[in-house]
Amino acid sequence: MRTSITLRSQGDDRPVEATLTTGHLRPSIVSLAPNRARLALVGVLALLLAGDDVRIDLDLGEGVHLDLVEVAGTVAYNGEGRLSAWHVTANLAASASLTWHGQPFVVSDGANVERTLRFDLHETARLRLRDTVVLGRTGELGGVIDNTTRIVVGGIPQLVETQVLRSRAERYPAAGQETAGRSVRYPHPPREAAGLLGGYRVIDSYVCIPARDWPPLEVADGVGHDFELPGGGRLWRHLGTSAVHSPIQALLRA
Repeated sequence: MRTSITLRSQGDDRPVEATLTTGHLRPSIVSLAPNRARLALVGVLALLLAGDDVRIDLDLGEGVHLDLVEVAGTVAYNGEGRLSAWHVTANLAASASLTWHGQPFVVSDGANVERTLRFDLHETARLRLRDTVVLGRTGELGGVIDNTTRIVVGGIPQLVETQVLRSRAERYPAAGQETAGRSVRYPHPPREAAGLLGGYRVIDSYVCIPARDWPPLEVADGVGHDFELPGGGRLWRHLGTSAVHSPIQALLRA
């Protein structure tokens, strides 16, 4: 089921035009103003269950700003390895901007999620995106997530990243085995392996395009880094054991 948000400017004296479609999530209007909108994503069905295919499409016209709010986080529930999907596609025209401080996406034991976030920006567009993935609910190790983020600005890729994460305890299909109609091409090492997450279960990321000049993360739990993106953007990332203690939160208040 597809949720879509299309915003178009109607000039400086009329509220932005909003065309909204409800899927698994309902886009609800919080406020509309000339060239600006604040919308909330509200779940209308239980999410995320095995077999669900959630799609969110954003299309922001020239000069439009969208502040998108998630009312609650998302939990991918135990589906005994059956696949579920979460796909976001966003297109931002010239001078458009999107602020999306997402709530945690939690991958429960037994969940098997394919998740993609794809953003296509005009070279003058702006993006502020927080994305938090939590592996396991309290007391769990977490299931499997195939998580891809792709951000393109002016036709040039700025961030292209795929994380395939599973715990040592999670069963994972061997190469070529069919899972819910999807062929897994090769097995992946567990997330505890060297060079992956180790003992951490929270991946908290904040992308800022163009970059803002913020100080390094002050980390009390886990590790934190910031990375320059090729086109002048910046990625801050925190790996930790609790989303509550993430230093990314301080960036959102800056």
